[in-house]
Amino acid sequence: MLLLVLVTLGLTSCATHRIEDDFIQLREDGAIVVPVSFTDDGGMLIDVLVDGEGPYPFLVDTGSTTSAIFNDARARLGIDVIPGRQVQVRGIVGTAMRPVIRVGSIDIGPIREEDKLLVVLDSRRQNAGETASGLIGLDILGDFALAWYPEERSFYFIPHRSLVPYVETGWIEVPLRRDPYGAGLEELYFADVEIDGRTIPGLVDLGSAFTLMNWADIQHPSLQERRRMLRRDWQLQGAVDEFLPTVASIYPVLRIGDYAYYDHMVLVHEFDSANISGAAGQPLFIAGASMFAGHDFIMDFAGQKLYLSRSTMDRPNRSTTGTRLRSYATESYNVKSFRWND
Repeated sequence: MLLLVLVTLGLTSCATHRIEDDFIQLREDGAIVVPVSFTDDGGMLIDVLVDGEGPYPFLVDTGSTTSAIFNDARARLGIDVIPGRQVQVRGIVGTAMRPVIRVGSIDIGPIREEDKLLVVLDSRRQNAGETASGLIGLDILGDFALAWYPEERSFYFIPHRSLVPYVETGWIEVPLRRDPYGAGLEELYFADVEIDGRTIPGLVDLGSAFTLMNWADIQHPSLQERRRMLRRDWQLQGAVDEFLPTVASIYPVLRIGDYAYYDHMVLVHEFDSANISGAAGQPLFIAGASMFAGHDFIMDFAGQKLYLSRSTMDRPNRSTTGTRLRSYATESYNVKSFRWND
């Protein structure tokens, strides 16, 4: 995540949307169907042409206000950074000034952005493995409603005028809010998330493979006790390096509006949530790709609505779903991958 300061012929309300071949498709209603591939940890990638070169796999990142390119991809394209021009990038691990480049065009199938500025990041995000060349942010995604159907492994980029037939009967509608903290940051979209008996703003962030919370925002007693135990073990081992515990917590139930998630994993880590929300001391939930990739959804940025299909909503599994939170200390998830390292 980065923060920088349809009407189809024959389509009915119960129709499903399918493509038969693995290629970008332009529909008669103006929607563009774009196949998706995945990073090792679940990030969602689409093919992008940069100045007619490629395709390059870019991460779809609804938690980024601007599109970006990694420096190795920039070097392969032979594009120089703009001398003396930088922008501020804010994220989980802090704030940094980053250079920018200007490209003649960015193409996602028939979608073209011309004379486009891209932020240059130091290298590939580790949580995108060896695949992502950059990311597509809300500066491009925000011009469309973004629909996802897991069985098709495709995004639909839908013009707002063509959206109505896609919102099927029985879908759950959730408001998307901008600047829920009143901090003057209106670039990102949040949905209310019910967790631990309270409702807190959840950043809708497909660019984060994981669903995340900060330790400072955790109120569940068993997780607080888990952190104390981890700190004690860390001290007994000599208190080497910085204490940055990561715990995978399995919540019996989470809700976005009336949409329920059962046995959903939330990674709890140490990060500065105020750097994203702009509101010190206020809780933040990061609703990553793991909350959305297995479910039919439509993100309508212009209308500020999130639509979730009841047909793909989780169902409690009597053999596994319990009433108590389970947590596991882990080093398997590199949450520090949100830092862009060389």
